[in-house]
Amino acid sequence: MTPRLVARVVLGLAVLAPWLSLLHVAGARGLGLVMIAVVCSLHGWGALVNRLARIEDAPAALVVHWGLAAMLALAGLAMALHAFGQTTQLAIVIAGFGLHGGLLIVAWRDREARLVELLRAADARYWLVPAIGLVLVAILHVLGAAGDLTSSPFDDDGSVPAQLHRLWDTGTLGDPIGFARGTQLGGHVAASALITVLGGIAWFRVVDALGFALLIWLALAQLRPRSATASMWAVLLVLVAASYPSVATEAAPRWLAASLLFSLYVTFERYAEPEDDRLLWPLGLVAAAIATLRSELIPISVAILASAGIVAIGRSGGGRRTLALVVVPLVAVLPYLVVRFAARGTVPSAAIAAVTRGSGGLVPVLMFIGLVIVALWIGVQCASGPRRWITISALVGIAGIAVQLTCTRPYATTFVWPIAVSTVLALGFCALRTVALDLPAVGLVLSLLAAVLIYDGRDTPGRVRWSRRYTELASNLQYLRHAFPEPPVRDPYGPLLASVPSDATIAVSVARPELLDYAAHHLVDVRGPRTMARRATIFRALRPAYLLVEDDHLPAERARRDLFYRLACPAGAELPYCADAVWAPNATDVAALGSVRLVRLGP
Repeated sequence: MTPRLVARVVLGLAVLAPWLSLLHVAGARGLGLVMIAVVCSLHGWGALVNRLARIEDAPAALVVHWGLAAMLALAGLAMALHAFGQTTQLAIVIAGFGLHGGLLIVAWRDREARLVELLRAADARYWLVPAIGLVLVAILHVLGAAGDLTSSPFDDDGSVPAQLHRLWDTGTLGDPIGFARGTQLGGHVAASALITVLGGIAWFRVVDALGFALLIWLALAQLRPRSATASMWAVLLVLVAASYPSVATEAAPRWLAASLLFSLYVTFERYAEPEDDRLLWPLGLVAAAIATLRSELIPISVAILASAGIVAIGRSGGGRRTLALVVVPLVAVLPYLVVRFAARGTVPSAAIAAVTRGSGGLVPVLMFIGLVIVALWIGVQCASGPRRWITISALVGIAGIAVQLTCTRPYATTFVWPIAVSTVLALGFCALRTVALDLPAVGLVLSLLAAVLIYDGRDTPGRVRWSRRYTELASNLQYLRHAFPEPPVRDPYGPLLASVPSDATIAVSVARPELLDYAAHHLVDVRGPRTMARRATIFRALRPAYLLVEDDHLPAERARRDLFYRLACPAGAELPYCADAVWAPNATDVAALGSVRLVRLGP
């Protein structure tokens, strides 16, 4: 095949492949087509941002991240209007890969000429092996993670699949108890909704694995392997990333956070170093997307935007550019704030206080200010140009986690390493382009570090061992062969709730909250990580009319901790001391179905 024919085939597949996802092909191939469609949709929205900003030289890996940021901004606006249901989600994704195909067709001759030139170039063979490695690792991680049913469906705020189903039913996030958003604004759920809407909620675990693949893709795009040495380093980069000993135990967006942070740094570097003002809009969108993802990352977004403002002040028209750096992120983040505070207005403030942490007083603020001053000193002393501001922003983000100003430490420490990974990659690539390095010495150090990381991934015990992780991922692919697409599941709780008035507040503590009908009743989930330990306090403040409970295990936990309770409260005991602190004294069972009970609380 001639290079021109190969280019035409590749471009034709790029236009047609995402539409095949609408055919609902079964098995791992079907989910693979869905993921291709999602990436094409991200690229379509990113290409629109690229075109509106009149940027011509941005790599596709970076454009995809801009597309994700733009889609998150649209998702926030739709949620504020209570319109981010399944239909809107589908419309955004389909419009994205429609834009992707349309813009490719419009620029067909130019794209074909570039691809032919790339295929005919003498250095084309050098990126082939890293590209194959990236595709294989992406297939295993993305499709394998989708079939991993052992990881928890919860992040530190609540059940992710339950919130995805709530979006389908109501178009917004309206549960300030079951999904308190104490450490986020809802960007993770919005991203999960957009990525899973074609495949189904059951495959929500694919979201963070896709972030892993996008991170490696962007790193390879920065490395640009055009020689044998660069190709070797690119392959080593893929191996090191693949060997990282990490197993997802909860639905937190760790790799997605690292990928977006890295794209923020790359966009900032491209804006600051050649003084390219066209990148103001993508920079603001990505910073806003990161701010909606996790509260631990907000200081980094603010620090990068402030750094861009400082850079803009030194140019002509700096005031106009600084205004753009404020307006774009604010417009993208404001809808998420509106949704969050609107949800909090649906329940008593005392119930909100039970699931949110206090500010910690003045001490964390003073400690944070002190650490920010230290970060500024380190950045000024140790770096220059974009590297200085990237270093300062990363240190500021870690400082917020260290003093627990932006987070709750037991959960937030897992976000230190996404900050570290993205920062190390950004500083490393920036140094390669701007600093005269002793390449043989640097190569020896990096080779030693890569060998240590690969060895650690190979010999780490348990599930995080390299060989065991990839064996499990491959097994999950076999599971997808039979389980995708997931067959429709009947709502098992609907018959119990049919007799409950639609305006009644119902507290739910069930095993599958993603199967509830959130449009028919006002449901408050009390089974999340933040609510289980404080359920009695929440009930006293919330005063729900009904409780839907499945396999309540709190009495068993009380019996395990309280010796007197075990002795004085056998099964069927009616002593006041034996009553569950959660139930009202005059609670009565209304109906039961298997292990699920509907209880009326109050007179």
